[in-house]
Amino acid sequence: MTARLPIEAFHGIGPKTAERMHALDVRTGLDLRRFTVAELQQRFGKAGQHYFNIVRGIDERPVDPSEDRKSVGTEDTFETDVRYYETMLGVLAGIAARTAARLAVQGLAGRTVTLKVKFADFQQLTRRVTLPVAVSSAEDLTGIAVNLLTWELLGRRAVRLLGVSVSALQAAGQMEVQPALFALF
Repeated sequence: MTARLPIEAFHGIGPKTAERMHALDVRTGLDLRRFTVAELQQRFGKAGQHYFNIVRGIDERPVDPSEDRKSVGTEDTFETDVRYYETMLGVLAGIAARTAARLAVQGLAGRTVTLKVKFADFQQLTRRVTLPVAVSSAEDLTGIAVNLLTWELLGRRAVRLLGVSVSALQAAGQMEVQPALFALF
């Protein structure tokens, strides 16, 4: 997956570094993999080790499982790029239902709903809305996600991935009752 990714999409590679990599004919993750760690360190100093690792999916930072969860979400990557809006809407309903199920298992709801879209060219964008009350139902999440996924947003581009996440979390028992919240859009 990282082999085809443009070099600019990797964490820690900004415009100036990308320019330097382009001068070395490095445009994708696969191009970057041609270099040894020593070669990258020679050209980029201490950051060379980081570039060597990220293109190989290596991240040895410690994971702290005790941190509070910041968001709950689900996403689907398609085997073939999706071009039909109606298909995307159907997929969103399933994604929203799985996100709602995860929220229910953890006893959570949230005020911010985020739609994630990754296009066939790996460009990615998100759209989010923060609501006056927390939501957790599949119906609310579907309605909100559908309202965020517009024709203008898609611009006739093929979609590789869709996702729905919920943040600004709180215990579900603290929610105010607000039926059909997505109708507020």
